[in-house]
Amino acid sequence: NIMFGEMSVLLGVLFLGAAWSLAKGWDLLPLGLYALLAGAAALRSGAGLVSVATRPAHVSAIVGARPEIMVRAVDGVDSLQPLLRQASVIAIGPGLGRDRWADELWRAALAARRPLVVDADALHLLAAEPLRRDDWILTPHPGEAAALLGVGHADINTDRIGAGRGLQQRFGGSVVLKGAGSIVCSAEPSPPAACSAVAPCFTVHARTSLSPVVKNVRRPSRW
Repeated sequence: NIMFGEMSVLLGVLFLGAAWSLAKGWDLLPLGLYALLAGAAALRSGAGLVSVATRPAHVSAIVGARPEIMVRAVDGVDSLQPLLRQASVIAIGPGLGRDRWADELWRAALAARRPLVVDADALHLLAAEPLRRDDWILTPHPGEAAALLGVGHADINTDRIGAGRGLQQRFGGSVVLKGAGSIVCSAEPSPPAACSAVAPCFTVHARTSLSPVVKNVRRPSRW
């Protein structure tokens, strides 16, 4: 699932559920709703025109719930390529899955040579085949961060600043380590930032709304 927004921005499909289910690591909603919630978050945070590229089975439900979102059925890389060529930013991850379809879309997004916001399932695909880029933002929760660094979940929360720095040094770009006291690390010489005064939905591993909000709130000057 991939979503497109203002200025032909390509955004990944994310999921925001109940705080309790997120804390427990449960995914309670069908994948199609990940796209719907991500599209709504992009609109709410400032994107003017929002489109969603998703599996064909999810199109009608998204159109029925939010008709202002342009929805595209994508059954493979060939149908995604025209949208990738129009994109200026790509954010990809939650709701994507980890099957062959997801892997092909992930590789196509990487090859598009656009700035990226990477979250959820895309982070697990990155953990399987690590690479480094300077033009992306990674937004893992502690479980995803543990997979990326090859350590245990408890190791991340024991030293969240160290984990954020380790992720940035290994993968490049900027890192937003989500959780209770989100950590923001970049390649800039300034120290990591700790974000504690945030909405409760963001302190508990926000999945759906963060990537669209990151895109609309801040773009590094080199983008």
